Amino acid sequence: MLTPQQEPKMQAAPSQVIPEPEKELLPALLELEQSPGSQADKFGRIIEGLRSQRAAVREGAAVLLGDQGDEQCVRILLEMLDAEDWWARRGAALALREVGLPEAVAGLVSSSADVHPSVREAALEALQAIGSKHQNTMCHS
Repeated sequence: MLTPQQEPKMQAAPSQVIPEPEKELLPALLELEQSPGSQADKFGRIIEGLRSQRAAVREGAAVLLGDQGDEQCVRILLEMLDAEDWWARRGAALALREVGLPEAVAGLVSSSADVHPSVREAALEALQAIGSKHQNTMCHS
């Protein structure tokens, strides 16, 4: 029998380790979403969240911005696909998936070649969702 000092150290596989920003995402989303105030106040907080020092807040703000779904939001999200940090780029791609407008396709195609695999995956999922959505509307027209 091995003593505790002799037992091999168990390390989590990299895919099992949740990065710090990921742990913060849900609380950040709740903080932004549940803040009291008017829609204009909420929109202002979302825009402030895009400038946050915390990566999870930036990503959460991008997702919430996508929930707004208007053209101004889409323009901001497309700009975010070129953000310096991958959390913001991934958040923008996730949000654009939800918005589902064809105007996002060119930016998402570029993001499908992003250096970070999470951004590439989110961009490809968004493209697939947009394609499916518009294929369904064409079939039912």
